[in-house]
Amino acid sequence: MIAQCGAKTRSGGRCKRAPLVGGSRCRLHGGASPQARQAAHLRLVERQALSLLERESIAPMTDPLSALQRLAGEALRLKDYFGERLAALQQLRYEGRAGEQLRSEVALFERALDRAQRFALDLAKLKLEDRLVAVSEAQGRMLAQCVEAALQAVGLEDRLDLRAEIAQQLRLVTPTDEPRQPRAWR
Repeated sequence: MIAQCGAKTRSGGRCKRAPLVGGSRCRLHGGASPQARQAAHLRLVERQALSLLERESIAPMTDPLSALQRLAGEALRLKDYFGERLAALQQLRYEGRAGEQLRSEVALFERALDRAQRFALDLAKLKLEDRLVAVSEAQGRMLAQCVEAALQAVGLEDRLDLRAEIAQQLRLVTPTDEPRQPRAWR
């Protein structure tokens, strides 16, 4: 919290008044204006929300793309669940026992279907595949720069057979958890 108004006085010094609660300016330097009061109120509410999150031990979202993918997966599972329930009720419908429940299950299924569609559209708009490819390419360039720098550091930057062997070893690396046995160096 700011203990002193952030405005400058006519003499060039800093204003010594206290700012309004949640604000950064005193009443005389614009702290009482409607937009300054609104910004101060927003800062106070944000501080309260953050302290509540800390008190409840809720971790902040660090990877929104992964969170969106998880939410989309949950929406799809919910849609599948209500689809299965709806199919089970369709069989009961002909026995005359599930009229009202069938209508509510249909409404829930349609709502879950709409949510799943919205998540799928949001994910498609983000072009995640393109972004992941760009990240992989950037990682590959960084790895190549590191290898080049290491070869230069040991004075082996001119050995083409060493570069070919490094390329071969990199092709052997698999994305599985089990490491492959590297070939012996020549």
